[in-house]
Amino acid sequence: MKGTLNSNYRAAFSIVELLIAIALLATIITSVLQSNFSLQYWRTTIAVAHEAIYLTKGTGEYFSVLTASDFFAASSTLEALSEGGLQPCVPARVCYVVENIVNDVSPCVKNVVHKVSWKLSERYPTSSIELYSQFLNNRDILARGGDCSLSSPRGSWGINEIRTDNDLASQAQFTTGIDVFDSLIFITSSSSPQLRIYSVPNTPAAEPVLVSSATGTSKRINSIDVVRNITTGRVYGYVMMHTTSNQLGVFDVTYKDKPEWVTEVSLFGVPSNGSFPQGWRVVAYSKRLYVLTRETAGAEFHIFDISNPRQPQEIISAARNLGRTVNDLTVREQSVNGSLRRYVFLAASAALNELEVLDVTNDSVTPVHSVDLPGAGDASSLCLMGNSLYLGRKNNGGPELYDINVTSLLQSSFLAEVSEVGADVLSLGCSGKYLFLSTNRVGAQFQVWESDSLRWSTTTVNAGRLGISSIPRLVPLGLALTEEYVYINSQSNTQPEVMRTLSSI
Repeated sequence: MKGTLNSNYRAAFSIVELLIAIALLATIITSVLQSNFSLQYWRTTIAVAHEAIYLTKGTGEYFSVLTASDFFAASSTLEALSEGGLQPCVPARVCYVVENIVNDVSPCVKNVVHKVSWKLSERYPTSSIELYSQFLNNRDILARGGDCSLSSPRGSWGINEIRTDNDLASQAQFTTGIDVFDSLIFITSSSSPQLRIYSVPNTPAAEPVLVSSATGTSKRINSIDVVRNITTGRVYGYVMMHTTSNQLGVFDVTYKDKPEWVTEVSLFGVPSNGSFPQGWRVVAYSKRLYVLTRETAGAEFHIFDISNPRQPQEIISAARNLGRTVNDLTVREQSVNGSLRRYVFLAASAALNELEVLDVTNDSVTPVHSVDLPGAGDASSLCLMGNSLYLGRKNNGGPELYDINVTSLLQSSFLAEVSEVGADVLSLGCSGKYLFLSTNRVGAQFQVWESDSLRWSTTTVNAGRLGISSIPRLVPLGLALTEEYVYINSQSNTQPEVMRTLSSI
């Protein structure tokens, strides 16, 4: 009996051993297979990632070439490509989604995210690689004399995130304009001193410090544009004066503590006894000044040669009668059909043609397109960024904020997204994801909007608005941006005025 038991035990043990061996072998085989599968997966993943990196670098190089030849042609793209990156996706091959997200900071800078995403199969998550690039419009930086933002004001600028860092009060001087250049703030006004220069604070809590001031000819200054002469390195402030002759003036502000009055020049073809012959607006661009009066008996639009920056010379043949008051203007050079053209964009007070584009290439003024916007509200402010021309209007019961497609405008058509602000849009600043508005809306004179107009609404008022701040009596075109702050001015004939520094928490 004992032997029989032993025999049965040994038999049973052999079967158990066999089962264990089979299970162990199966485990080993499974592990080997899984290891091989895992190894194959990672080999495939590495190969795919290498190709994704290649695609990412390729898009970066493409954008580098594109922005060098036609800076404003570079815009966001999205496409799907199969392995090899040369054809659309096909079944049974890895599909790459290639996305280039362009963020325009200013006319001089584009930030681009080059992103490639892929998925090996449904059982695995999506993988992606990103490359960040910044492209500079060197031609425009030089043309604007360095007066061009290279980064957006920092922060998110959302609701409850706008911080008033300080109020800089002065006596009632009826402030008329502002420009920020090279860490200095230039303020113009109607009474002495007509020009004040402040230093930009280094920290949010610090107050701008008055560095110096000047009177010029002791006449009211209506606007200023400060630029550096690339040839000499000297810095000049070109001003429009509220006088019936000698409307254009020049300050040398190379030394911030000793601004020097240089000269004054009369505008050609503007009778001093006509209506509103005074100087009104000025923009400097690539050895040229683009100058405006309000609607008058003669020419409202003028071009000056500032090859000699201390002695502007008017190009007489360019003087043009516009027949209306232009409240704001901006300038751009852009490649069109392989030819570099220069355009001036005008925002006007008129029952007709509130928006107009002039081709001023080679100082020959040719109308490109004009637009009669709906309603009776005057166009009051402009800001140009990427392929968007942002336009603000006075309150007219309809849209006061426009995002106009520049490409369509230069092709003599009009394509725009609009939104209602419910107030006069007095000033516009644009950079990156944000629009900065000054308005006459009580309790919300300063407003921050999304620059992406696809988030606006034609039915919901202020759909694209992110934040507001109360700053009474704001100056038309009295807003300026730096990489840190937004500066904005009030104006009054009787009360102390305020320059306010705004930042994002």
